[in-house]
Amino acid sequence: MLSKYIIKVKNKIYFNPEYIFSSFKYSITKKTSLIRLTYNDFSYTFDFNSRVWRGSYKGYKWSFLASDPILMKNNKLYFPINSFFSFLDYSLAYNSISSTYELLDNIHSIAFFNTPKKKGLSLISRHKLTYSSDISEHNPFLQILIIPFSKSFASNSDSSFLSSKIDSLKISNKYLTFEQLHSSHDLNSKNNTKVSINTKSSISFFPQPSASGLFLSVKKMLSTVHVSKNSSFYNIKLSGTNIDSPKIYKEKKMLIFDFNDTVNSLSQLKKVNGYNFRSIRSSQLSVSPLTSRFVLDFNHKVPDYKIIKNKDSLTLRFKIVNPAKPPVKIASASRTKKTKYKPKRTSSRGLRNKVIILDPGHGGIDPGAVVNRSLYEKKYTLDIAKRLQKLLEKEGAYVIMTRTSDSTRSLQSRVRLANKQNADLFLSIHLNSFKNSRVYGAQSFYSKSKDRKLAIHLQKQITHDFKTKNLGVSRSRFFVLRHTKMPSVLLEPMFMTNRKERKQLLSTSYRTKLANSIFQGVKNYYKDT
Repeated sequence: MLSKYIIKVKNKIYFNPEYIFSSFKYSITKKTSLIRLTYNDFSYTFDFNSRVWRGSYKGYKWSFLASDPILMKNNKLYFPINSFFSFLDYSLAYNSISSTYELLDNIHSIAFFNTPKKKGLSLISRHKLTYSSDISEHNPFLQILIIPFSKSFASNSDSSFLSSKIDSLKISNKYLTFEQLHSSHDLNSKNNTKVSINTKSSISFFPQPSASGLFLSVKKMLSTVHVSKNSSFYNIKLSGTNIDSPKIYKEKKMLIFDFNDTVNSLSQLKKVNGYNFRSIRSSQLSVSPLTSRFVLDFNHKVPDYKIIKNKDSLTLRFKIVNPAKPPVKIASASRTKKTKYKPKRTSSRGLRNKVIILDPGHGGIDPGAVVNRSLYEKKYTLDIAKRLQKLLEKEGAYVIMTRTSDSTRSLQSRVRLANKQNADLFLSIHLNSFKNSRVYGAQSFYSKSKDRKLAIHLQKQITHDFKTKNLGVSRSRFFVLRHTKMPSVLLEPMFMTNRKERKQLLSTSYRTKLANSIFQGVKNYYKDT
């Protein structure tokens, strides 16, 4: 595709970039003797008759000497390709794995901020940087960010702020091997920048994309939860860094605490299994605004509680509720009959207390399938997973989502979450695509032998409910299926590239029906287990 925009003159390569200007969101001003590009506060001026190009940023000006002047051919402008991208502050790198050239954002330095209004560090670049980060899955004292399609020229610098908050900060260029690139589908770039931060306490440097570069803001963090009890009371101690008083709500059989401007690093689920006190759940409720949610689940009534607040901890105390003892009936000796004791039978077939991981495919910098430039697979997999979550939780299951927003999650972190929680099931929800738009139908994938029964039940239910083409149950080596320890299935219930199925996908009633179908398939699986 790019070849038609490139010409070679006297062994020098020239490039016509006009088709990418809109994609890169540059504003263009054309005059008889020059062309000017503007992006945020940066301005780039190319003189047609000179090798000297001029740049400016907030009053600061500089000159750039191009290797060759601009060419005009067939009423089109051609720029010396290396000079053009260097002037705009990009690096070009050849990806031998995909046989393509990658356009990389240059990262020049690290700046530190320690004011009442701004605390954190900034990766300095002229361009907006995307990132992959699994903050809640890392050790609270270690954070790792991967910035795809980038090249770093920054040094591992120091400052008084750095020494007071951080043990070490390393920024390096990370080049993926063939195996790494193909096992990490959310990282499409061979050339990445890796930022490793070892902190002195459980603080979080939360990534906040900006118009240029990437700002890592120091945020409060929930890091540990400890449950203890005596004969009368439960004590729940929540620890972290600079914890503020939360907003507290009672909702049905839940006690909910929302912590503003706080990063969640707690485990998403802790079972208690008391008579009334059932479990503890936590999540990163939202990123914008940044909110962490902490939930206590009860089987019966939410008890009265007391809160003890300190700077870095919050303790909840409430009475232990035990089942009421039935009254003792005394029968007369003449009427007493010997009866054989029959224990109550309990069933493990239902969904109650099952831990189910829902994995909405893709997310963040990985859109999944893209149709008509506007329909992203990642949006609809999350929507369907959230609908399914409500159905499962209504039946008493514990549901843990690998992502609850449009965030990037590595395949390794999704697997690690499922295995760490000792989940009972793992469901990865995707939507299919194919170059032939006439292809339609449902397909389910499994890897381990214990996955197959679940895949069969889900496939059978979906094809029955939608009267769609059954593309079968197939064994596959998908990373999330091979490395999870519990029964796991990857679902592809429809094709986004099929016009009829795509139209259905846009309907909320269709997505609700699809969630119900998957839900029924899970119920059937447990009835058959």
